[in-house]
Amino acid sequence: SVLAVMVALTLVACSGTAELPTTESTAPVAPNAPVAPNLNPPETTAPQPDAFSPIVLIDNEDICVKITGAENDPIWGYTLKVFLENRTDKELMFTVDNVSLNRFMCDPFWAESVAAGMKSNSSIYWFESALEENGISDVEEISLTLRVYDSKDFSAEDVFQGSFTINP
Repeated sequence: SVLAVMVALTLVACSGTAELPTTESTAPVAPNAPVAPNLNPPETTAPQPDAFSPIVLIDNEDICVKITGAENDPIWGYTLKVFLENRTDKELMFTVDNVSLNRFMCDPFWAESVAAGMKSNSSIYWFESALEENGISDVEEISLTLRVYDSKDFSAEDVFQGSFTINP
């Protein structure tokens, strides 16, 4: 019987609906009406990071290569986000050579194969230890040679080879 009373009280408590105060305004807003600025923004709002504008390295009839972001990855280290597009009918290999960060030679961990007619989002990584060895705390300049070639025919002429300097 105590159990029956507890079950009955639980059902009564769960069936009720509490009305919460709302902060919505029901006043109509005229189209193109000026919006009053929020003069008291919440103190918990974190500053938004600067938006990264994509950097187009190459965009031609065969390939497209864009730098889409840069970040310090907690596992892999400094990371450059890359969009790749293979517009040919061959599988292509994308690699980088002669790479420097802030004018220190520093090889990344990267090579990406992209099938014919396909796209890929990839990441070029530099291990934190490589940056520490060269005294690099902030990456300000990346210089590299981008090489794109037929991954099935190493003797074929490169689809693309060019040098770039990037300031992320």
